[in-house]
Amino acid sequence: MATSQEVWVRRIRRDTQTLRLSPDPLYAKLRRIIEECGVEVDQSVVVDLGEADINREGFFLVAAPRKVFRVEYQYADRHVHHGYLKEWTDVSRGYEVYPQAEQIAIALELLAGPDQATTSDQALVVR
Repeated sequence: MATSQEVWVRRIRRDTQTLRLSPDPLYAKLRRIIEECGVEVDQSVVVDLGEADINREGFFLVAAPRKVFRVEYQYADRHVHHGYLKEWTDVSRGYEVYPQAEQIAIALELLAGPDQATTSDQALVVR
């Protein structure tokens, strides 16, 4: 049976790959927006990717050096191409208050790489 940490590592890996590689227009748009905000998508890790509701996508983006952003993209009553970035908040100090704090801590560890990671999975192979 997998530990909760192993389950979170798998989900973080899946969410990260979805954001980085999905041909879905929503994720293509999010990749462009994230890059415009100065964060390299291929050097970041995603936590809790998913619809916040029917017309809103929300997640945490973990980037070097130990930055955590709360991201929300709104496209209510609009096509995803015409949506807008509703939230881009640096929560690096204080992410512990979110229900996803455990997953964010794991993502920070994974992003640190195999030399610093302590998980059994060691490194998130996402490059």
